[in-house]
Amino acid sequence: MDQLKCMRCNKYFSYKRTLKRHLVTCGSKHHKNIISIKCPDLRCSKIFTNKKLLKVHIEIDHGVQLQEKQIRFASMHEFNEWKSEVEENILCVYVLSARRTNCQNKKIMYLDCCQTSIFGSTLDIRNVKCQTKNIGSTCSSSMKVVTEKNGTIVVDFCITHFGHDVNLDRYYFTPEQDLQYLQNFYKL
Repeated sequence: MDQLKCMRCNKYFSYKRTLKRHLVTCGSKHHKNIISIKCPDLRCSKIFTNKKLLKVHIEIDHGVQLQEKQIRFASMHEFNEWKSEVEENILCVYVLSARRTNCQNKKIMYLDCCQTSIFGSTLDIRNVKCQTKNIGSTCSSSMKVVTEKNGTIVVDFCITHFGHDVNLDRYYFTPEQDLQYLQNFYKL
């Protein structure tokens, strides 16, 4: 029970998510040990416990209308083809942000914009990285991919990127794309 205790005010909590939410609002130094979601606007210092709250904040406080849509696919192959096309069109790669889960005979995976970075160090130190693709906060663009029992894929897709622009320095090029980009750049 000691692990679900706020070190600042000595309150106990039944659930980790409740403690996490409390630590952010309490102002405890220990909340840094729990992964939290930072607003990507550099002028805003708000922190959230989940991405849904971040999206509401972006729409209300920053006045940005997030474009979201739901798409159905007959198979994983169709989804992967569509995803590759989207990534190529908007110069963004969507990467697995949390482990895959099984819930009510459905497989769920969450994909985030590759420029999202959530750093949750337990030692308050940053890992040394060079040439990171991350923006240091959470981009609003993401996909929730649900594989239903019959094999149908349902994707909840937030298209709008918030907190960064398209930056070719941060994009993951495949070797073919890299060669094509260089050929176009140097007109070879």
